[in-house]
Amino acid sequence: ATSDAARGLAPRDMPADDAAAGEATGVATDAARGDAEPVDAAEEGSGIAGPFGLKKGVSVRYDPVTGGLIGLPEPWKALLPDGCTRDTVDASALPPMLRVPTRAGRGMRLHDAAVVGQPFNVHRWRPAFGIPLEHVESTNINGFEIPRVLLTCRRALVALGGLQEEGIFRVSPDSRLCEEAVESLSTDPNVANDGMKDPHVVAYLIKLWFRQLPVRLLSAVSEESIVNCSSGAEAMQLLHQCGDLRKGVFMWLLDLMSEVVEHQSSNRMSAEAIAIVMAPNLCTLPHGSNVDQVRELEFGKRVAKFVVALLHHYDTVKTRLRLTSNGSPGGDGISHSPVTKDGSINGRISAAV
Repeated sequence: ATSDAARGLAPRDMPADDAAAGEATGVATDAARGDAEPVDAAEEGSGIAGPFGLKKGVSVRYDPVTGGLIGLPEPWKALLPDGCTRDTVDASALPPMLRVPTRAGRGMRLHDAAVVGQPFNVHRWRPAFGIPLEHVESTNINGFEIPRVLLTCRRALVALGGLQEEGIFRVSPDSRLCEEAVESLSTDPNVANDGMKDPHVVAYLIKLWFRQLPVRLLSAVSEESIVNCSSGAEAMQLLHQCGDLRKGVFMWLLDLMSEVVEHQSSNRMSAEAIAIVMAPNLCTLPHGSNVDQVRELEFGKRVAKFVVALLHHYDTVKTRLRLTSNGSPGGDGISHSPVTKDGSINGRISAAV
């Protein structure tokens, strides 16, 4: 009876008044459908009308690689930082109701009149972790591009006395504080947030940044080269083959590790200790059905040995440059660390290694 009423038909046992109401319902339904396609017989029998008046819009998906969006309309691209939009949709392919009159400027909201429900009060946001090194927000320092988030973490680590903290880079901090710090650094990589008051949190963030790189720093060095490397000089030559971008970031890391080792009397972190905790974050260990755990463990040890060799070679060059400066460390007033107190890289030592 309900189905008949929906189609404007009067059932046999329906009173006259109800039948008239049913006819009215049928007329209203037909009018509402307008130019819609005829309802399928199966749908008609079920009393459920088929969809009508549908309009195709645009499909936008989350990009797990950059943390941005895939399929965003081209005029909306300026709402996200560079590198966070892939496979944008040309404006001509959009329905008229989704088109904007002009391209939006950076950090500005789109015109609300163009699209109902269009986003507004948009803040620029760039993920600080887990994106390709080429898309990280960086600062050019003596020819090297150093990620700003790393510079912020280093300043915070030094300010908190983290270099002297026992077990720095080895102790596991509060995971909740780490998550809050990651989110805050993605909003502004230049400012240390409230969650970064614990030096162990800051040290963890540095390890996390290297670990979450889609392509890790030592990925360009083959497993065979790492296994067969026999000296620090040879390891440094392999590092040079990784390109200036990766070399610059690795030099920054070596300098930080060197500073940690200089305070090993208080922090208990020797060159071997810091290399062991950092190595797994710098390369992808072999894995798969054909790789046994023994081989994976052995390769992990080889990578740690490779990093130790790089660190010893780096320290040797730094010490030599110090001694050649009027016979005393820093005698000429020049910093012989590739990364000075303000986070800048000294071109002299970076060229020497």
